Amino acid sequence: MGILAYFIAAILLLASLCYFNKTVRFHIKNICFLLIFLVIGFVVCVKSFTRPGDVRNMKWWRYAQHFVRTFTLFNMEIKSENLEVLNTEESCVIVSNHQSEMDQMALVDVWNHIGGTCTILAKESIKYMGTLGLGCLFSGVVFVDRKNREKSRKCMQEVVRRMQEEKLKLWLYPEGTRTMNMDIDMREFKKGAFHMAIQAQVPIVPVVMSCYKHMYNIKTQTFNKVTIKLIGLPAFETKGLTEDDVPELIHKVRESMLAAYRKTVPAGINNVENESTASNRKANEMNGTKIMEREQQLDFIVRNMDFYQFCSMLLAVILIIISLCYVSSTFKFYAKNITLLFWHGFIAVFVAIASLPNPGDQSNMRFWRIFVDFFNTHWLFGINVKVENGEILETDKACVVVSNHQDTMDIAASVAFWPPRCTIVAKKSLQYAFTFGIASMLAGAVFVKRRRDPVEAKKNVDKCVNLMKYHNVKIWMYPEGTRSGNNQIDMLPFKKGAFHMAIQAQVPIVPVVFSYYKHQYNTQLRKFDKVNITARILEPIETKGMTEENLETLLETCRNRMLETYYQISKYLPPTVEKSLNTEQNNGKIERNQNEITRQDGMIENGVGNGVMDEEDRRKSCESGRKGR
Repeated sequence: MGILAYFIAAILLLASLCYFNKTVRFHIKNICFLLIFLVIGFVVCVKSFTRPGDVRNMKWWRYAQHFVRTFTLFNMEIKSENLEVLNTEESCVIVSNHQSEMDQMALVDVWNHIGGTCTILAKESIKYMGTLGLGCLFSGVVFVDRKNREKSRKCMQEVVRRMQEEKLKLWLYPEGTRTMNMDIDMREFKKGAFHMAIQAQVPIVPVVMSCYKHMYNIKTQTFNKVTIKLIGLPAFETKGLTEDDVPELIHKVRESMLAAYRKTVPAGINNVENESTASNRKANEMNGTKIMEREQQLDFIVRNMDFYQFCSMLLAVILIIISLCYVSSTFKFYAKNITLLFWHGFIAVFVAIASLPNPGDQSNMRFWRIFVDFFNTHWLFGINVKVENGEILETDKACVVVSNHQDTMDIAASVAFWPPRCTIVAKKSLQYAFTFGIASMLAGAVFVKRRRDPVEAKKNVDKCVNLMKYHNVKIWMYPEGTRSGNNQIDMLPFKKGAFHMAIQAQVPIVPVVFSYYKHQYNTQLRKFDKVNITARILEPIETKGMTEENLETLLETCRNRMLETYYQISKYLPPTVEKSLNTEQNNGKIERNQNEITRQDGMIENGVGNGVMDEEDRRKSCESGRKGR
């Protein structure tokens, strides 16, 4: 709960800073704005997957934007006026002023006003901005390499052809870059949009976005409530015009847009339109040159890639990874293990959110089972869990569940049949395992320090006993204390903590045995194939009337039953273990193995099952176990 308190305190602190300091508010909201846009891009990719590169996918940007409630989150409002001029099936070139990246939000929101098909002309560097760039690729955005004149010319010729043959509308920003200065209304227009319109003989439709630099501005680091109004102006026909008419056409369009824009500038803002002077033109050119140089530095690695090259490279990378997984078991182990780790971290986010209404309650553990099943985790990673006698755990009564612990796959398997109102006793270090630790803490997991401290051990035992006696909570424990990583060891000696708890709370012990699977998943051998695990729940062992004097007998009885079951349900075992199964005196050999375990127990202090066996003890246990067999 300590981490949760710090987390809540951090959120409150950031909220306070955002309220009192506009610079902090700007950076926090801007970062969140970027992350939201990446999420929107991912949604667009998913929705556009069946027809990638089709301009009809542009509609999904508006769908995704409303799906994540972007305007509500950032307190934005988009208005429109006279946009019916765009509601036509005929082709045209739509030109708009460009103040900041907020223009795209407004543009996408009014996409339903545009009739027919329409796409956007954007700089090529956007293509490589993660899911945002992929979303643009999948929705048919036209990218232009602004530093390669020949490539840009060919791209524009292709757009002209599509406007003539497919009646495609094209939306672009003739200023070429953003106008963030408060003292400039609009930059000088580039000629590209007007050349394309004349070549295709299609009209130019100006759309003016109202001034919002006083509400959102990167230079002044302002991000308040943003209201943007899009104003549609009458179209300018280009039929019969030639290349010689471009300067006059630019002047007419720009003047009409300037007149509409200046009406939206609030009183008191110092907007000085002096673009006609040579000094301002020179300053704009220098500013544009600097922006071009900065973009060249950002995307010089990927400058010559187009949509099909990018898709080919992505497909090639996927095929290489799949091929390496087939060729190298070690590579497959790391690839699947890392993916599984991030997948569980992803699921942990949902578990944490679902647990927030009742943080720390052990009933929240059920969310792990719900979301693991919902996202088909076991099927995705080839984990098949067969549960036997699962109805034994489907009860509201408290008990101590003990199971063998071979590797981390035990935890993944146990989620498949996780009982109601059951928590787990885990090592303290897992509490800090990013989203997994936070989700486990919110779900009521009990974390213990694995050190031989009698005082700490007693506190942990008392905490678990109280949960069982007064809240009917089941406690899941691994009495071996750590993973039995050695392939020649069936089970490590049991620690006594779980049995102390059961006797003190007078609740039954329910053994759960996982079959041997180290030939399919093994961290020492770097192996991760399809994993088949049988989990058998044994009949409860009652502890009513027992005292601490009966602890050794209880431990031996539980471990003997689990060992016998382990041999029965394991379809494959190493040769040294198989020999013990092929003899007629199997029970006697299990008993001799138990004698060795009892000797080991005498070397270990009583605790909660959190001590760690040193390598020498483990080696002796392994050797004596092999001799006994």
